[in-house]
Amino acid sequence: MIGVIVSEIDLIVSTTKVTNPNNAYVVRCLDEITDQWDIYILSSGVYQEEMYQNLRAKSIPEEKIYRLYDKNDAVDCVMVYEALFS
Repeated sequence: MIGVIVSEIDLIVSTTKVTNPNNAYVVRCLDEITDQWDIYILSSGVYQEEMYQNLRAKSIPEEKIYRLYDKNDAVDCVMVYEALFS
């Protein structure tokens, strides 16, 4: 298929709402989450089990939750970000 994938991406954070000065993306708190999106991608290998459990506690169907990392993966997006920008 050739074309453009039209999507709306929101980031979910645990408790503290983060202000995005560029308005490049929407940041939502976990408390705001309902089953309104097509998929939920877990972007942390370190915290993905906790993230998964938090989404399931919000009644998000298991088939909508995708994990980017296996248990044996050594590096994840969070670790790369912290290494580059901390």
